[in-house]
Amino acid sequence: MDAHSDLFAAIGLVDMHSKCEMMDDARRAYDSMYAVSLFSNMFSKDIDFNQTTLSRVLKSVASLQAIKVCKQIHIISIKVGIYSDFYVIYSLVDKFGKCNHIDEASKTFEDCTWEDLVAYTSMIRTYSQYGDGEEALKLYLEMQDADINPDPFICSSLLNACANLSTYEQGKQLHIKDKVYTLSLGDLLSKAGYSSIVDIEIHNVDKSEKEKLLYLRICVDCHTFFKFVCEIVSREIIVRDINRFHHFKAILT
Repeated sequence: MDAHSDLFAAIGLVDMHSKCEMMDDARRAYDSMYAVSLFSNMFSKDIDFNQTTLSRVLKSVASLQAIKVCKQIHIISIKVGIYSDFYVIYSLVDKFGKCNHIDEASKTFEDCTWEDLVAYTSMIRTYSQYGDGEEALKLYLEMQDADINPDPFICSSLLNACANLSTYEQGKQLHIKDKVYTLSLGDLLSKAGYSSIVDIEIHNVDKSEKEKLLYLRICVDCHTFFKFVCEIVSREIIVRDINRFHHFKAILT
């Protein structure tokens, strides 16, 4: 196993962090470099290892951005017959993604012989992180067809993916349950065309009465906001103020 070129780059990484007085980062880079070096030595001496060993080394590879080592571990896992192990495949998908090699991550994901939330989450997060919102949504719909229920982590990644899309209709395919992702939803609302109305004032009303009015009735801006949210999450929303119930229903289906 030839890891020298990546380890040489890692030495430079340790040196850079040290000179910038980022000692915690320098220590992490050194520990990761040492782990890869130990595995290289272990492999050269034909010492037995298992899927846990490879998963641990892959964790170090990602922190070093050592893509050559990652590819070599990929080949090794196939040769020794543990490539089909869930933890190895998941680790490879995750680490290829973190090393900016999206095609390698995608090919590895396609080699999965099972359908699992963790693997889907890792691949969707990778697509989302590097701006490929269409592929992230495509994978999400595939996951739904396989009856795999999303969790909060995958919903957060999907909202980021939708925010990277310029087409609002694609973003509204995402159904969110039980959680509010404020930051990501704000990005998506902005992409959909929503902007706050800040030039509306209440005149000839004292401060205490103004506060009551602001808290007890829905304003034009709030009304517009809920209309956009309703379309994005494809759910009916009912908001009550002092005068009435406001019922919002998605128009696009």
